[in-house]
Amino acid sequence: FEGNAAFIFGNEGSGLNQKALKACDRFLYIPQYGHGTASLNVAVAASIVLHHFSVWAKYPETSRSGFKFVVDETKKIAEPHINFIPTEKDLKRKARILAREERLKREAAEAKA
Repeated sequence: FEGNAAFIFGNEGSGLNQKALKACDRFLYIPQYGHGTASLNVAVAASIVLHHFSVWAKYPETSRSGFKFVVDETKKIAEPHINFIPTEKDLKRKARILAREERLKREAAEAKA
């Protein structure tokens, strides 16, 4: 990788269209072994490429506690995008999350008492 980079991932069957191909300066491929398949799922391929890019760019790994990643609460998105219109399912989910957070706070306060 050199300088600024953008990644374009092709579809599993036909790859990139001509317009996307012309926009590319370089190409990379992921070696495959065996004869059972001719391609990787694009999500799997993107994960492999972006993992290698993040290692190359020396991005810091997210901190962990045991086997679980620690979420930085200060970087959570408090509200969805302004054009987001929540469905009834979204509202129920948000209510469940808020109820669970309140329950956890109560339990923590009771444990301290």
